[in-house]
Amino acid sequence: MNLSPFIPLYVHSPMKKGTKITLIVVPLVLILLGGTFVGTLLYSKNNIVYEVGDPTVTGYISQIVIAFPPSINYTGYILVDTHLEINNGGLYDINELVISVDVYGQNFNSLSMLNEKLLGHGTNLIGDIEHGTNWVGDLQLNMTVSIALLAIWDGELRIEVDVSLKVDFLLYKAPLTFEESQVEPWIAPF
Repeated sequence: MNLSPFIPLYVHSPMKKGTKITLIVVPLVLILLGGTFVGTLLYSKNNIVYEVGDPTVTGYISQIVIAFPPSINYTGYILVDTHLEINNGGLYDINELVISVDVYGQNFNSLSMLNEKLLGHGTNLIGDIEHGTNWVGDLQLNMTVSIALLAIWDGELRIEVDVSLKVDFLLYKAPLTFEESQVEPWIAPF
């Protein structure tokens, strides 16, 4: 069998006009939709504003003297109150807003063992915030850990506020977090 070198191995058919238009239009539409999505995502993320007010630290610690066996005990509480405001100026709703407050000791005497110790932790599930609205509230954390040491040692309380939320883009929820840290002096009552 003799094959001529001029016989094509495949047959080339011209591309139909509808296929050409589809191959051009569909990617352009996808690029425009993707650009719009990314643009509104960035706009919404940049227009979610939060503000953490100065925390206040109040407490009541009492001293209990025990006669037999002779000892001194301390009891009470320390209340950390933090004001927070979140303004959703974006185009989409905020979902799953969670605010956590952690209190750590710092700049205490090394004998106290309070430096970098977690003294209090609280988590608040706030929920949803519609676009164009804001949430305002006070978060309170009641600390009872290390009351005996805090009753006698001066130092500082480092209050860390973590805000996590999701921006609801209907088909996609973009996570967003904010962190704030403030220091309040602690003067021991005894």
